[in-house]
Amino acid sequence: KLTSDSRAWKHVNTWSASALSFQDWLAGGIQLTEHADRLYLATETEVLASEDTGETWHSLGPHPKGAPRGFAVTDAGFYIAFIQDIFFAEDGKTSWVSVKDDLAFEKIRALVAVENTVFVGTDTGLYRRNAETWEQLSVGPADKQEQKLMIHALAASEHRLYVAAGWEFTNQVGEQFKAIVTGDNWWSLYRSTDLGDTWYDINPKKKTENERESKGRVSFKLPLKSTNAKPVDFTYSNFKIITNKATVMVADPEELFYSVNAGETWTSLALKKGMSTTTSIAPPIIILDTN
Repeated sequence: KLTSDSRAWKHVNTWSASALSFQDWLAGGIQLTEHADRLYLATETEVLASEDTGETWHSLGPHPKGAPRGFAVTDAGFYIAFIQDIFFAEDGKTSWVSVKDDLAFEKIRALVAVENTVFVGTDTGLYRRNAETWEQLSVGPADKQEQKLMIHALAASEHRLYVAAGWEFTNQVGEQFKAIVTGDNWWSLYRSTDLGDTWYDINPKKKTENERESKGRVSFKLPLKSTNAKPVDFTYSNFKIITNKATVMVADPEELFYSVNAGETWTSLALKKGMSTTTSIAPPIIILDTN
């Protein structure tokens, strides 16, 4: 965290990411969230909590283990998502139970909460938790509600839910190589202020205040050096959204966009030469508030 004078970074926990696989590191590895003035951190093995803005941490207990793809805390309890399952525990300590239910997907890409409503983004679309069931939501303009878009990323701040959704076209060559080819419009950004009932198109590529160059994209799934290694799926790291109050920042492997009015207008920042990557990894991004 930043020191009180905002001049330096202070290391506030001793957790290390060295045990993560490259795939899990790309997907995020750990997840941080806030609820009721407390910070909660989900590592690959346990849930940690802090009551003093991260100065000290204590373990609530183990979770079902694995690198989390999403983590949220509501008044009802704790939700943690992995690549193919979602678990819930009332206290974040014991009795984690699967709440995947009858969801139909291959990969979970994100999980967030808006107030006490939980949303999960998958390769088959966006789902909202209603009581003890999941409801699939249509994302996008009203005239295209029949489309079920792949969810690339989710973010939430106050009553706002941000969803990056779009298409992905895959060409599989054998078991160890996969090429994913997309055009300039492989993602769009939408905002909802009524828990996903209606959506506003806030696509930065349409609303930027400065000119930008259209770019296509090719990414790859590559094997590690081991002959028994699984391909590395870079699609988990090709898009990021972060938000704080009305400030939003999004990043893909080629560009950064930021907005200070919840996506009504945007400014585009092209990545410096050498920062973009042929493996389509979006850069780390951070938003600082007045504190």
